[in-house]
Amino acid sequence: LIIDNSRFYRLDVNFGPMKNTLLVLAFLFILTPCAFAQNDQKPMNSFDFEKAWKEVKEYESNGLPESALKVVNDIAIHAKAQNKAGELVKAIIHQLKFTDAKEEDGFIKNLVRLKREAEIATFPTKPLLHSLLGELYWQYYQQNRYEFINRSTTVDFDDQDIETWSLNKIVEETFIQYKLRLNDAEKSKREQVDVYDKVIYPGNDLGRQFRPTLYDFLAHR
Repeated sequence: LIIDNSRFYRLDVNFGPMKNTLLVLAFLFILTPCAFAQNDQKPMNSFDFEKAWKEVKEYESNGLPESALKVVNDIAIHAKAQNKAGELVKAIIHQLKFTDAKEEDGFIKNLVRLKREAEIATFPTKPLLHSLLGELYWQYYQQNRYEFINRSTTVDFDDQDIETWSLNKIVEETFIQYKLRLNDAEKSKREQVDVYDKVIYPGNDLGRQFRPTLYDFLAHR
């Protein structure tokens, strides 16, 4: 999930090695009871995101995706509470990564999860999640192109099960998600892209000069 242009910022998504070969993306603790107790006693705005992400990295480096996922889930809770869009999207991306790593049908579950997150999210998180979802739908089609081309259009398909979709359905759903990313166009034009500094490669000053807003980022990725 990368805008491959060094002048402009691009989404910093690195999923690393995947168990599920369908998930080919360039995109992207077990806390002790004492740690949980301390978090419960502290106000939400005192949560140390940097420290938490270091723990995630350590667990991932040691081959412990389930432990890393528990910390990521905690990060997501605090990011939502504090309306930190960059931290929340980063957490969601890592939730998708670790789910895919530990579950055989992780890619399908990730699509369902991301769609649910996009539906309930608020601005400025919502438009980027729709953009990511559109891209995942299209990548799923690309990985299963032969099946879609040879699949007849079905009438009584399961709308929640992408494995039953026709070619027309997945193309339609991809475009729907890409259009939804610009639903809040006026808000996005007023929001600086800096809100997502946690999950984008910054590019250079020239790139920021020509594409300074969230709208620019969404429209060009």
